[in-house]
Amino acid sequence: MSRFKVPIEAEILTDYDLVLEQYIPPSSPLLAGFCVDAFSAIKPGVAHSPSSDSDIWDKSARAGTPMYFDFLQPIQSCRVSFNLLGDVTVFAVEPSKQDDLGLRAPLVAAGLSLSNRIKLYCDPHELGKWASLLAV
Repeated sequence: MSRFKVPIEAEILTDYDLVLEQYIPPSSPLLAGFCVDAFSAIKPGVAHSPSSDSDIWDKSARAGTPMYFDFLQPIQSCRVSFNLLGDVTVFAVEPSKQDDLGLRAPLVAAGLSLSNRIKLYCDPHELGKWASLLAV
């Protein structure tokens, strides 16, 4: 499937880069989905047991590997928000290092930042509606 990146007007990060808002020009084509680059801070664990079920396998991706998510149907929006959920406190910077930096709130590992990690894309049938699309 061909995917074409939709340029965004602005990208705003909040909550220690765990929340990302992307603003899209009003004249942009319908959004078909998004692409997320795999996180470098999360290292998949590998376990082996002689009694393990051979039908079960874990999915993992190397850091930076693009993962595509298609919407059920194309959507029109001027703003899209992404929020990294789950217990990310295990990836926080060690308290001794935070004291050196003068931080009070936990600083999450840079490998979990959503900055420059998510790209919106449109359906190729929308190409005629907008001229400045880039291939993802």
